[in-house]
Amino acid sequence: MAKWNYDATDVKVIADNEPMYGYQPGDMVSGERANNTEDYDVDAQGWGVFSTNNDIHGTITINLSAGSPANLKLMALANAHKEFTLSVTTPHERVYSNQAKIQKVPSFGAGTKTGVKAWVILCIDYNDEMNE
Repeated sequence: MAKWNYDATDVKVIADNEPMYGYQPGDMVSGERANNTEDYDVDAQGWGVFSTNNDIHGTITINLSAGSPANLKLMALANAHKEFTLSVTTPHERVYSNQAKIQKVPSFGAGTKTGVKAWVILCIDYNDEMNE
């Protein structure tokens, strides 16, 4: 298997068909499913059964600089309560949702630095795919 190299400039975040840019230093974007996809029940005698949970909702957080023009797009989506598509692509992974909405407008702050706008996006269909 070939070694996977990483370059942050290869990461693409697209919300409602518009590229996001102007990230905060550190993590640009992160996400996770809300539930385990597999679970089990075991009785007192040790008999068990696996269960598949088909609820695949999750969240994706986009960390933008407060000075990023991309905040305007996300604010417009939040104010319109609009459902939209969201895609995060790296050279070896793609996380996406066809049914996403802004959970809430990020908190406000002003100080010696620009600050961060952490946009938490709810995804009814949180999908994660990896490739070579």
